Amino acid sequence: MTKPLPSAGVLLLSIFLLSCGAQPISENTSSAPGFDFSREPVSFTYEPSDRNYGSTLSKRVELMPFTGKDLAAMWGCGDAVAGQYDGLTAMFAGAQKTIYSVAYVTGNVARQTDAALQPKKVGTYELALYPNMAGYQDVAAFQNQFPPCGAGGPHPVLVSRQWLVFEHRCYDIPMDGMELCDELTAPAAGSVRLR
Repeated sequence: MTKPLPSAGVLLLSIFLLSCGAQPISENTSSAPGFDFSREPVSFTYEPSDRNYGSTLSKRVELMPFTGKDLAAMWGCGDAVAGQYDGLTAMFAGAQKTIYSVAYVTGNVARQTDAALQPKKVGTYELALYPNMAGYQDVAAFQNQFPPCGAGGPHPVLVSRQWLVFEHRCYDIPMDGMELCDELTAPAAGSVRLR
């Protein structure tokens, strides 16, 4: 007996995930990252709280924004606060940030043949790791420098002599999906540690 061929949607999703360096997610599993996560300076649980969903962890490295306006936009703030970030961008000039991003999706990728049942993104969790070039000594001083500008914006969560860590949850999810996203990302948010 031959197995039916997967639908075009499954093939396209698999090709897309593989081209991004991710592995296709099968039912009730999370894919392993394409890098050695145990060697990263930060750790957290990226598996979703509900095993009916899957997750994919990825990592990217980017240069820091060059102007206060760029930094304010990145944090979801308006131009009115851009001036307060000008000094920070000068301090961080040339530095790189590392972003760990977890995409949570509906499960069952390997078995779905109906396009309507294909995996859908239901949550995003991101941690951004910056070098502590400003010399913050504690989380309170760090948080005071970066007050939240809007609902769902990134916010400071950890500080060490070497690193600053910002957390960003569920920022790209419609309001009707926020409860599920909060539930799926809760293990990650509750487990962030610097090594």
